[in-house]
Amino acid sequence: SKTEEEVEKARREIEAAGGIVTDRQLRVSLETYEWNKPLISGVLKYIRSAPLVTPGILSHPPTRSETRSEKGAPTDWPRHEPEKIAVIGTGFVGSTAAILFATDFGHDVVGVDIDPHKIKTLNGGKLVSYMPDMEELLQEGLQSGRLRFTVDYREALKGRKFIFLALPTPQSSTGEADLRFLQAAVRTIAKLAEPGEEKILIIKSTAPPSTDGLLQATAEEVLEARKLDKKPVL
Repeated sequence: SKTEEEVEKARREIEAAGGIVTDRQLRVSLETYEWNKPLISGVLKYIRSAPLVTPGILSHPPTRSETRSEKGAPTDWPRHEPEKIAVIGTGFVGSTAAILFATDFGHDVVGVDIDPHKIKTLNGGKLVSYMPDMEELLQEGLQSGRLRFTVDYREALKGRKFIFLALPTPQSSTGEADLRFLQAAVRTIAKLAEPGEEKILIIKSTAPPSTDGLLQATAEEVLEARKLDKKPVL
């Protein structure tokens, strides 16, 4: 575990760069911060003003419970309008993103996975991948009503504009990333999107730069086959 001195050092560096951070956020994300250290100073001020922030970057506003306990007064949190978000894939990356979007940003989040055991476990307030202090946040998100998990793609995607893809991209025998899980998810999204509906897909999976083009072509193939008068925009 990190020492109090290390935590305080990280706090000073972040605040010197114009960021804000709480004790829990530091302890949960200190390792990620150290790994991203060369990048933090240059992007912190931009990240603070963004409506959606990648979990692990230590600039997001404190949760309501933290603000109340630290200041003892009401707050204007959240500082942005909450969005409806779907996170596809509930492994380490997906479950962590879903939990923090709900608890640290106040968004309404549905996580979806084809593994019913994972969904049952997460909805029961237990983690499927270990992360320090994250189980408490999972339970907080579930109790708030802003976080839930499902195996039903239709339920997860309905009325949700922002869709995060956090699916595995295992290395193939030739060393290339296997993108079949991402493509399958995009096909499902394209099949279920309502006519004229706009959906913004954000790739959280580890994938090569050309993946955007591949997934766009995958979506267009499905949308063309649906022969809608007004195609969804993905």
